[in-house]
Amino acid sequence: MGKRKRSEERQGGDQDLEALSPEEARRLLRELRARQIELEIENEALRRATEELELIIDTVPAYIAYADEDLNLLHTNRALAEWWGYAKEQVVGKNYEEVARPGTYEHTAPHLRQTVAGRRTVTYELHAVSAEGQPIVAQANSVPHLDEQGNVQGVVVLTLDVTEQKRVEEALRSSEERYRLLVENMREGLAVLDERALLTYVNDFLCAMTGWGRDELLGQASTKLFLAEDQERHLDWLGRRRAGYSDTYEAVLRRKEGGKVPVIISARPILDPQGNFLGSVSVLTDITERVEAEEALRRRVEELTVLNRIAHTMAAAAELPATLAQASEIIGDLFPAHCAHIIWPEGEEAGVYLHVGCEPGSRQAGPTRFHFSPGELAVLGPVLREPRSQVVADARSLPLSDPERELLLHGHAESVMFVPLVIGGTAAGLLWMGSYGPGRVFTANEMRLAETIAVDLAAAIESARLSRQAQAAVAAEERSRLARDLHDAATQTIYAATLIAEALPELWARNPAEGQRNLVKLGQLVRGALAEMRTLLFELRPRTLETVGLSRLLEYLGNALTGRTRVPVEWDIRGEHELSADTSVALYRIAQEAFNNIAKHARPTRVRVTFRREAEEGILSIEDDGHGFDPASVGGDKMGLQIMRERAQAIGAKLTIESAPGRGATVTVVWQTGEGR
Repeated sequence: MGKRKRSEERQGGDQDLEALSPEEARRLLRELRARQIELEIENEALRRATEELELIIDTVPAYIAYADEDLNLLHTNRALAEWWGYAKEQVVGKNYEEVARPGTYEHTAPHLRQTVAGRRTVTYELHAVSAEGQPIVAQANSVPHLDEQGNVQGVVVLTLDVTEQKRVEEALRSSEERYRLLVENMREGLAVLDERALLTYVNDFLCAMTGWGRDELLGQASTKLFLAEDQERHLDWLGRRRAGYSDTYEAVLRRKEGGKVPVIISARPILDPQGNFLGSVSVLTDITERVEAEEALRRRVEELTVLNRIAHTMAAAAELPATLAQASEIIGDLFPAHCAHIIWPEGEEAGVYLHVGCEPGSRQAGPTRFHFSPGELAVLGPVLREPRSQVVADARSLPLSDPERELLLHGHAESVMFVPLVIGGTAAGLLWMGSYGPGRVFTANEMRLAETIAVDLAAAIESARLSRQAQAAVAAEERSRLARDLHDAATQTIYAATLIAEALPELWARNPAEGQRNLVKLGQLVRGALAEMRTLLFELRPRTLETVGLSRLLEYLGNALTGRTRVPVEWDIRGEHELSADTSVALYRIAQEAFNNIAKHARPTRVRVTFRREAEEGILSIEDDGHGFDPASVGGDKMGLQIMRERAQAIGAKLTIESAPGRGATVTVVWQTGEGR
């Protein structure tokens, strides 16, 4: 039926063509020729486009396939065919199951059928092995090809190798996990703020530091972490973050229950690639231990400063009561205590004590004298006998005797601390402090500090006792020395003068010339005795040596020597003016020792003293014609020589001693004066 119709149409067409005129036929032929050329051009353009599309499909880094609804492959790109191990021409026309790599068809086919059945795109992940045997991860999209009526004509499968992307994502995930683990376990707080200064992240340690839960902080203003007086300062720092600055500074956080946490904050801004402010991140380091250590160090420095002040007070004050009174005031300021008292024995007499103290208002009290025996003291007695430090929280509960009650409770002290002043295992006194504030009890650290101070106080008391004993011993020794000097010098001289004076009348009657000589000798003896007495007076009043001129001092020594030995002394003194008191006293002492040696050992017939004082040099020389000695045979540790050397060194002088057996001795002191020194 169809063939007959087409034949009839062809016959009709032929009849139409036969009906055309030659001119119309040529025109129609030209149109057909032009149309053929257009079709050839379109076919060529289509062929080129197909080749370009094929080239593009073959070069894209993806696996592309087109199959019909029965999964027969109608087209693949080169990458997919090579992955399957074929050329493109080898896979076209074959079913997907025939060419797919082992294990992939079973995983892929259900998704392709789902695409056909559901007429929708299906995305799935594929784990396979490459042609080289390496495991790969691919992301596949199967897209249905629908005609105008919506019927499925085929399926386009696009597969991308995402192995590297997955590796990077896994590495990133692992890195994020490690970072989160690090952040959550770091021993510092971490806070992230957005551009409005709201908290978007806090780690567990920051929550532990402040006592706030994470849900109580997230989304809240960051000022919630700070004390009210510090919030304005925190906002100023945030202003620097917005300006792009990073800072490290100290601050104080507030704990949820009201405590404080000193921290060091290291903060930096968060900026996008264009430099726009997105927020900030802060690391908060808890420095409570450091602050406490600094406070302890500050307190220790303060304590050491006070100990140093007490030591200086002990060393500088002349009177022990004044020294201990100043110490009590320093101690009262250190602890702090409302009062600080010190009790110690006044002297060697048992049961007599002195007391000084630092009281509020009047500050210092005492010294006052107490008479009591430690056995009469119910509380202080055991402390003094043991001796052992003690802190009592409430002094009013103690079984106090009347003296103790007057001493301890007159200021209404509540907490008290007793610290014995121990010397050689025995309490030589007592330091006690009182506090009036409710709940104020002295601590163990304060007790240890008070015991350290007590060592200095005890040392001062013992030093004062030993000083009294030493002064008494020195006074007794000085009296003995003066008595010996009077006996050895002035007494014997006066005795000799007395004998001459008693015999002089009778001698004068027999022989006036001899009487005249003895009368001169008597005058020498009297002058010598007077000189001896004057030198002894100088020893009793050493300050006199600094006011009397050197020439007079040397004259007194010479007269005393003549009175003791009957040896005349010659003088040659020039220019003694402008001598300092130290130089004058040193030269006097050297001459005194030289004259003593002459009187004891030399037995001379004459002594000559020469003194020269020039512009830049001074020379003192003492020469005798006595027995002399060998200086090499006399040790440098002999007391007399050692004293003379020390005196010379004190004024920067040089001492020389020249002598030989039978040839006398010469002692010379040379020193530089003024600019010549």
